[in-house]
Formats: sequence, structure tokens, C-alpha cells
Amino acid sequence: MSMVKVGHESSAPGQPSALGGTKGSGQRLVIIAPGIPHESRGASTVLFYHYIAGFKRAGFRTMNVLLLQPDNSTEDGLAEYERKMADPERFTVVPCRAESFVVSTRFGFRLNAGAVAAALEEAEGLRPDAVVCFDLLSAWVGARIGHSAKIAWLGDLRFQTEWYHTWYGIKEGWRNLRNLPAAWVRCRLWKRVYRDVLRNMDSIIVSANISRDALRRIGIQARYLSYPWPDVVVGADDPVVEPPGMPTFLFLGTLTGLGSRSAFHFMLDAVYPWAVRVWGRNGFRILIAGARGLPGWVERELGGRPELKYLGFVEDIVGVMRTCHAVLVPIEVPVGNRSRILTAMAAGVPVVAHANAALGNPDLVDGTTCYLARDGRRFVEGMRRAVEKPEEVARIARQARSCYEAHFSPEAATGMLVAEVERVIAELKRA
Repeated sequence: MSMVKVGHESSAPGQPSALGGTKGSGQRLVIIAPGIPHESRGASTVLFYHYIAGFKRAGFRTMNVLLLQPDNSTEDGLAEYERKMADPERFTVVPCRAESFVVSTRFGFRLNAGAVAAALEEAEGLRPDAVVCFDLLSAWVGARIGHSAKIAWLGDLRFQTEWYHTWYGIKEGWRNLRNLPAAWVRCRLWKRVYRDVLRNMDSIIVSANISRDALRRIGIQARYLSYPWPDVVVGADDPVVEPPGMPTFLFLGTLTGLGSRSAFHFMLDAVYPWAVRVWGRNGFRILIAGARGLPGWVERELGGRPELKYLGFVEDIVGVMRTCHAVLVPIEVPVGNRSRILTAMAAGVPVVAHANAALGNPDLVDGTTCYLARDGRRFVEGMRRAVEKPEEVARIARQARSCYEAHFSPEAATGMLVAEVERVIAELKRA
């Protein structure tokens, strides 16, 4: 299987030793994460789990501080995580609970310092060599731990997602225009928080390549690294599933999230009319799967489009993927690095995506690892090729799978972050 390397930063030297558990041995690490990491359930919680498991394998003595709110945790979930991860000698879990860790005031946002005081005292007692902070809230807390290297890993940037949600709200109803001034103020305040928190970090990692530009504009330098996503390898004994005669595609995601919100607009406004032109009414099928239900406006739009079929939450999403010609990711909003694409790449199912997806994930290259398009006509052309060009599709799927293995498999992606943490620790010790 050939490797595909496209627009990607290589990992630092020493990565294999980190994964082998020799170089990190004896070094003390505090890892701060929001919510409860889980091996296969959720989005950010999944990649946090695989990162943390990688640090554990690497041999670090780890204290894992979990920032738990009612909306991101349950006692059963915490107990399950502690059973799976806790090791008195090498890995301790420190739950930290609050109704909210961020307090909103007339003048901005502040950290609920009282809620994290005990956890910070315990972390200081460890005297860590490094503090790894998953997302902004964790970095806000971790910045208060002294005498250690500090690494921040960032997902989608709050000041971008709030702004785009506001604009899509206006698109869905002109009365929402009244929300624009308040959103502008809130996004400026969030930018200030990012700037103030991140200037205390020794290394800043972004999970979407485009986030580097947004941070650079507020004076913060960051580096992109691909993140770990669980494999969905199809067994050799599993039967080969042939797509049906009718062109059939899968649209999936957290259906109320920003990515899906953007994708619904582009699919309904730009893709659907061209698909009707190419295949005619009832000449194709787009299956819609995901959690949290359909937004009301989307549900109303589907009524006049019999080609679009809502499945709800699907447990075996890979099984459904394999019955389709391609996975559709018509996400126009230029934010994020979409895990639904990685699932399809790992499963060997071709992806047709909006070209803006490549702004977050530079390994997405049109005709090499996926099909990319900026308008409805070209998007449907990618869908048509997925139906009519089986040899081309097979080549793209193989290359996408190789790309996943090299950059996004848990072993590969975790090794990159472990190597970065080791680099920062070594640099701080030399200083």
C-alpha cells in the first residue's frame, strides 16, 4: 500500500522511542482535559482518549485532571474511565467539578478560579516536567501551574465558531440580524482570552491547519498536527458490499453542529438542484445520519425532496458507508478538521467534500485522496465520478486509507504529539 504525503508536517525525531515507552519514562506529566475521554464515543472526547492513552504507553508518570460540568460528564462515565486508565504507580485521575468553569461578565470572561484551586494545588505537588492542555479552558487552568513546560492543543476556535453560527442564523431568519452586534462583541472578547491565555504556552498545537492563520492575526504562533482517530478496519472475512444500482450517498455528522449546519445549506441550495439535473427526480438517494436530530428548518426542507432520507442515529455507520458510492461532506464553513472525513478515509470509502475542508486538513487533495469542489455543479461531478469511475474511486480510496494510516491513526498521530512534548521538555531543560 503506497503512502500519500501531502502538505503535512513530519513528526519530530524520536517519535518511535516515545511510542515504545522508553523516552517518557520517569518524566512527570499533568494532562488537563474537559469532560471524560472515551475510546469510541463522542468527537473531542475520542481523540483526547487516544492522546492520553498514548502518553500512558510512552511511560510518563501522569496526573490527568478532568474538568467536569453537568453537560459533559456522568458519574458512570467517570467510573468507567477510572477503571480503564487508573494505575496507582503511573496514572492518577483527578476530577474537578463545577457548574461552569467560565464566568461571563459585562466586561468579558473569567476563569472560575475557586473551582480549580484544589486540583491546581495537587498538580503543583507533582512538580510536572510538562503540562498538556486540551483546548482553551484546559490551557486557562494549566497556565497557573508553575515551573513546567506548557503545551496547548486547540480544537475549533471559539471566536470563529460563534461568529459563523451567528451568520448562519441570519441566513435562516432575517430577524436574527439583531444578534450580530452582541456576537461581534463576544468574539472580540474571546479573542482577548485566547491571546492572554496562549501567551503563557511554550508550544501551541492546532488540530485544523487554517486555525494557524486565525491565531496569527491575534499575535499567536501555532503549529498544525494531525490528530488521532480510531481505526475502522474492515476484516478480510467481511463480505464485499456493492453499492446499489441507484446513485446513493451518505451525509453524516452531529446534525446540529456548525459543520452540519453549513453542510445542510450548501447541500440544499447548491448540490441538490444539480443532482436533480444529472439524475432526475428520484434518480438518486442521499442518506442523512447523525445524532441530536434534524434542525427544524432542515426537516421542513426535506419534505419536498424525496431523494433525501433521514436515518437518525446509526450505530453501525461504517456498515452504512459501505453500501454507498461516497460520503458527502459539503461543509462550506472554513473551520475545523472533520472527523467524519477521517472515518470514511479509514473505512476505504471515497469522500466528496467542499474545497474548504482542505483548509483544515491539508492531506485532502482533489483526485488524490478525495474529490473536492467549490460549487454545486463541480460537487455533483465528483459524486458522478464516484458512481461511474470504479477504478479511479478504488485508487483514491487506497490512497486515502494510506494517508489515514500515516497521519491520523492513533499510533501515528499520538506519536507526533508525544514527540512534541518531549522536544519542549528538553528545550526548557537546556534553557
